[in-house]
Amino acid sequence: MFKDLFRNATLLDLPLWAMFGFIAVFGGVVCWTMSRRRTTQFDTLSRMPLDD
Repeated sequence: MFKDLFRNATLLDLPLWAMFGFIAVFGGVVCWTMSRRRTTQFDTLSRMPLDD
């Protein structure tokens, strides 16, 4: 049943590439956010509510 659906689908590549692109961008943003270079920014932002 699903084999016939996927065999006859002509635009199946675009959603797959979009999903892979989203996963790559999401993973890149997560890695960039959690990198050690941003620890000074995290420290200043964590003290922000206490500075009032």
